[in-house]
Amino acid sequence: MNGMEDKENLEQVLDRVREKAFTYAAEAFEEHKEQMFEALQVILQCIETANKFDIDEWVSEEERERDPIAMDPDLFLTSDLECFLEEKDAPLKELLLSGIRILSYGGRWNWVAREIFYEAEEHGYSGYEWYVIYIYMTGLRNIYIRNYEAGSDERGSVKDSMRKVWLLSESFCLRAMVPEPWLEDYDEFCREQVEKQEQAKLEERVDQSFKHARFVKAAFERIFGKMEPDGIRHILTNLNYRTVAAGIAFAAEPVRNRFLENMTVRERKLVMRVWDDDGSYRYSLDTICRAMDRMMMIAGLTGGK
Repeated sequence: MNGMEDKENLEQVLDRVREKAFTYAAEAFEEHKEQMFEALQVILQCIETANKFDIDEWVSEEERERDPIAMDPDLFLTSDLECFLEEKDAPLKELLLSGIRILSYGGRWNWVAREIFYEAEEHGYSGYEWYVIYIYMTGLRNIYIRNYEAGSDERGSVKDSMRKVWLLSESFCLRAMVPEPWLEDYDEFCREQVEKQEQAKLEERVDQSFKHARFVKAAFERIFGKMEPDGIRHILTNLNYRTVAAGIAFAAEPVRNRFLENMTVRERKLVMRVWDDDGSYRYSLDTICRAMDRMMMIAGLTGGK
């Protein structure tokens, strides 16, 4: 089959899926609206799972180099998605699982789309189920482009905004196929999903910030909890008192007291004044970590004694 025939075959398959989905769109939303939104939600979660996939969490680079076929990242991504779907309820779940497995077989999207379509026909799906199939095929195409079609060096360059585009853009024809009485419900669902995605990313960034802060704090207390008074005095004479104030504000009390006890009366008053004026509880994590890092760097230059 040449390239032109291949393209035409794909277009014919997609046209047939769109036609079937459009035919039963009203039935899908009138009688099975909850299942439609379940299908949308689960495929979006699959896209999110695929976007977060990291082969390094499964196998080491050394293992991949030793056996590149058995350690193919595509196979592990498929396993990751299958594990995710095992605990989910979704209409036509088996077809979605099958579609994900087909992705890992390789080949162009043309072939993948046809295989999914023929399997759906073979199982005798009908009515509103074709709308579910259309949702899954457009979502699987997103996963294919993001994780299978792009090379390993290119995967990270594909923006996460694809998920938002897939939800909100009419280029994938989903919104255009939603019957007008349910457009408001569909748009609200899309807005909620985008907000959830942005909230999840914010929570992830905050969680990473706290993890980093805990790591820095533990290292800080390990270094300065054992440091001799002369070493602490050296730190105090080589840093601005505001940096010291930020660095020790949330250190464990014994460590904080070691610094306060080795300050001159003037230094202690300056630090206390900073805390009183700024409110130690109002320090950002970034300010605290940078101050602690700075103090540990000075400690490293003196040998940490």
